[in-house]
Amino acid sequence: MPDPFTSIGEPGWHANALANLKAYDVPLPTPEAPEAIKTTENRLAVTFPASYTKFTTELGPLDLDGFALLAVSEVVNVGDLWCKDSFSGEDRARLSTMFRILETGGDPIVFDASSGKFCEIDHDSAAFTNWVDTFDDLILLAFLSLPVGYYGWPDPDGSLYELVSKREHELFRTRLL
Repeated sequence: MPDPFTSIGEPGWHANALANLKAYDVPLPTPEAPEAIKTTENRLAVTFPASYTKFTTELGPLDLDGFALLAVSEVVNVGDLWCKDSFSGEDRARLSTMFRILETGGDPIVFDASSGKFCEIDHDSAAFTNWVDTFDDLILLAFLSLPVGYYGWPDPDGSLYELVSKREHELFRTRLL
């Protein structure tokens, strides 16, 4: 199963992303206005990665069944996360440099402005997990889940799930801190 794109902005990435979304009947989002990104960056005193800005202004916030990219107006700092007291002092301080950009139905996925990377905040273990280096990789992981998620099709023998899991593992394995 080929990846729909490697990086946001490469030739054909937008057409491939749209083709994947349409193939699985995912509702197409409305792109964000560049001014909305600037307004949120000013409100939060952060600069988002160029790939995030390009994705949200050309495609928009997506909901891929349990992997929902938030509208830029909904992005918030997680310094006051409800479980912040469970984190060590150093990690608790790091929360102030993190911004929730994606919901999974459980733990939030955040942009860590101090490193430029993305991770999941696991509230049960009070840890930052599943780090990826770029927004491109984060969104690619969401697209990889399409065949086996809500928008996918039955996989009675688990072979499709196995292929997707293998590719996700490869991505995380090479991208973890």
